[in-house]
Amino acid sequence: MFAQWCVKGIRGRASDEAKETGLTPDEAISIVRDGHGIICNWWRQVGTIHPWEARRKLTATNLDLHINNYSSVVNDTPFISLAAGCVERDIFYRTNRVHPAEDTALAFATENGTRTGFLFYCWVIVGFRPAVPIEGIAEEVRDLNSYRNWSAFQLEGELTAKIQIPANHIHRIERWEPRANGDLQPHINPPDWNPAYMNLRFTPPSEVSNIRELF
Repeated sequence: MFAQWCVKGIRGRASDEAKETGLTPDEAISIVRDGHGIICNWWRQVGTIHPWEARRKLTATNLDLHINNYSSVVNDTPFISLAAGCVERDIFYRTNRVHPAEDTALAFATENGTRTGFLFYCWVIVGFRPAVPIEGIAEEVRDLNSYRNWSAFQLEGELTAKIQIPANHIHRIERWEPRANGDLQPHINPPDWNPAYMNLRFTPPSEVSNIRELF
């Protein structure tokens, strides 16, 4: 197993939007400050879950639906999508192309630069082979050696955590906002965002060997 740095993009929410559409800045901070961590949509919808229910949810079928037919399970999935980057091999040009994790997470969080979004930088433990029923091990679904079925979304560089990402696994949160010219910029107004909200209760993965950085 190894520790993998990832980025979770979550949409921001304007004051006139429904709660389900995203997070306010205070809600984003509370994920780490109050120790809630990032929980899966299934847990968020039902309010309370039990270990035996989680075991029934963590199946290869549900993982495939989460990856390839997300709209059908958006409110019922026990998995949490994370971006870790991906390398694409271009046979024609005989080169490799890197798809950075931050770009994928930022496009999702801001709806391609049209709204405020948040990036949560975190780490998870990943196995070298599929281990879907094991809650504490994230699935490296971007890895074609382990997940060989064709997927239209493979280049998003996804890893899937399960049930929850603990608050102390989250290093920092960045808040990004669209500018008038169409670009995105990080929100840097103090005191909380300067330029990111740093988690004072973060536990680094330094005790875990084989740490991989982002592509």
